[in-house]
Formats: sequence, C-alpha cells, structure tokens
Amino acid sequence: MPIHPKTSRLKELYLAAPYEICIERARYYTESYRLTKGQHPALRAAKAFAHTVHNSTVTILDDELIAGNRSSKLLGVVIPVERGDVNLILDMELDYLIKRGRQPFFIDENDRKELDEEILPLWRNKTVRDYKKALYKRQGLDFSFSKNPFVLGQIRKSMDWGKLRKATSVPSATPGYKLRGLRELLHNNPALVLNVFDVQGHLVLGHGNVLESGFCGIRQKALDALNNGSRADKDKAAFLESVVICCDAVRDFAGRFAVLAKEKAKKEKNPSRAKELEAMAKHCAHVPYYPPRSFAEAVQALWLTQVAAYISYGMVAIFAIGRFDQYLYPFYANDIEKKVITPKKALHLLEELLIKLGTNLMILPYAAKSTGNELGSDSCAPTVGGVDEKGENAANPLSHLILEAFSNVKSLGNSFTIRLSEKTP
Repeated sequence: MPIHPKTSRLKELYLAAPYEICIERARYYTESYRLTKGQHPALRAAKAFAHTVHNSTVTILDDELIAGNRSSKLLGVVIPVERGDVNLILDMELDYLIKRGRQPFFIDENDRKELDEEILPLWRNKTVRDYKKALYKRQGLDFSFSKNPFVLGQIRKSMDWGKLRKATSVPSATPGYKLRGLRELLHNNPALVLNVFDVQGHLVLGHGNVLESGFCGIRQKALDALNNGSRADKDKAAFLESVVICCDAVRDFAGRFAVLAKEKAKKEKNPSRAKELEAMAKHCAHVPYYPPRSFAEAVQALWLTQVAAYISYGMVAIFAIGRFDQYLYPFYANDIEKKVITPKKALHLLEELLIKLGTNLMILPYAAKSTGNELGSDSCAPTVGGVDEKGENAANPLSHLILEAFSNVKSLGNSFTIRLSEKTP
C-alpha cells in the first residue's frame, strides 16, 4: 500500500520546519526546583516533571491521529537545565548556533532574555555536570597529562591533530573559548573515554508494562510497596512516592490532549476530521493511565509514554521502543479478528508513529556537528522479527506491516533493526 497522504504531509511538514529552541521545560523545572529545596532528589525530579506537563504547551497538528508533543515548537530542542551539558553549549555557542549558515537554530528574543537572565544563572555550579566534575576531582579521576615521554609519544601518534583542530575551531572562536572548551572536555571526561554528555539512557522503556496494566497499575504497585513496609526506608519511600506523582502527572498530561482534541472536534467543519479528533479525545482520556482496549489506543499509549519519558529525562536518552511488533501484535490481531481496524488503517498509524520517533532534536556543540546528527538524534531503535523465548520464529503479520510502513516513510530516525535467524521468513 502507498504512503497515506496525511503521513506524507506530516513528513514534509517536519522536514521543512526550522530548528528552534524551546525554553518551557527549563522554565518549569526551574520554577519547581526553587520550591522544593531540601526535599529528596527523587521527589524534586517528579514534582518538576508534574509541574512541566501541567503547564507546557499541548498541540494537535491538522493531520495527526496520534497526540503528544515534547516541546512548544514543531522541531524544538528542550533544555535539560538541571543536567548542565546543554547549558554549557548555550553559554559558549548560542550566538554561533543561531548565525551558522546551515540549519541554524532560532530562539525568540524574549525567551533568550529569560534564559540568559533568569534561568541559566540560577543553575550555575548546581547542575549534575558540576557535581560530576567535583566528584571526579575528589576521587582523583580528573584528567592529567602523563609525564612519561613514551606515553606522550604514543598519545601524539594516536591522535589526528588535524581533525581535532578542525572539529574544535568554531568560526571566530577566541583563545578563551578554546581553552575553556578543552578544560570542560578534560575535566568531565577522565582520560577522554567517557561521553561528553550526561547520557544515562540506552535502554528499552517498559512499554509492555504500560500496555499490560497502564500507569494506574504501576501507581498501585508503588502504593502497595509503600504500604508494605517501604516507608521505613527513606530513599525507597521517596522513590515510590515519586512514582505515584509521575503516574498522576502522565494521566493529567494525556487528559490535556483529550480536552484539546474534543475542543477541536467541536470546531471542525470536516466531518471526517471531526471523527478522528473525537477518537483521539476518547483514546487520550483512557490511555496510557488505563490499559489500552484497541490497537489505536495501544499505539497512542506507546507514544505518550515515550513523550513523557523524553520530557522527564530532558535530553537525548536513547529510549528505545524495543520489539514493538511483539507487544503491539495482540492488540492488532484482536482488532483485525473483530474487524475493528483494517491493515490499511493500522499502516497509517504505524507510518505516523515512525515519523514521530524520528522528529526529536538536540543541540550538538560545534566539535560534534561534523560526526553527529541533530535531527533524529535520539535513536528509538524500532525493532522487529527475531525469535521467541523458545527459539521459534517471532515474526508476525504486524512485523510485515511495520516493514511496509518503514519503506513508505523512508524513516526520519537514524536506526531501525530487523532481527534475523535461520527461521526468519
């Protein structure tokens, strides 16, 4: 089946969109952290997430069937202000980022003023990056050059100094910029072997848990643990309380899209589109807080869970969606059997999901821009195929439909995995 016209329009909309900087997450996390000084870190993080999803801009695009946006911009970078890595890039390179010739970033003049004067100054020497740097130094892990001539010679031979100079030579960079950049790199990366960014992700989110029990089920597990003696352990109790806060926040976040979809449906003059918006409102009023009842709700639950995780973590995290042909298949098979959905309609949803998974955006420092991609940088690693727990072929009709969707959209993301075995069709 050919790509759906609505999917095609969405793809072109994203590809033509400018790169923008959204300060909403930075604003609301800063507001929340101001009010929670002295509280347990888990509770502070959960309350900041809740404050953000209660106040951030929610939008529904004209051709969307799946609701959920991570920023107020179509292609917007969010700022994980409490972590510190992006703060440093903005502090050192924002002027370059907004003036560069290819794919410059845009930021509203008032937003930049708020960022420069009210948000970033409050986080200086208080971010994860700052604490990490201090801990490295305290443990003797900060970078120092070897005094062994043989080792120095080996380092000199192994480094491509020409490429290094080119990568770190921001146009019109001052000597002060270069010295600061080198210092930041060395003192946050012992022996130059760790990531420049504070990236702790690289995992598959528990989408299966959400589809099975919803966030209401996860919330109940946390409450049960609290009531079964976990309150005695301060750290455990704080974590479980933060789980409850986050589950409630996700419910309210989805509810905001339900309200918006209902409002848009009432104003919509096209009966077909009004029906789509009414369905979206119905889905978001139910998932991901409650377990999905259909394939469309399962896809909506997957995406809103993904968006919530993006907002909570703040920066690129490599939150993979895993083998979604496996955990979505029961919903698809049930809907096909009951004639609730057609393969064509399911294909449309999968196309949109794949596009959404590739439209995340990050800010890269100049040194990384030549080897990294800013659009689609947060690899969600959609995966299909492989074998089951008994070693038998796990590919199913949904696996093939996902491949068709991938072929149609050509993927905006930078990863897609097909697991193969001798039993793969």
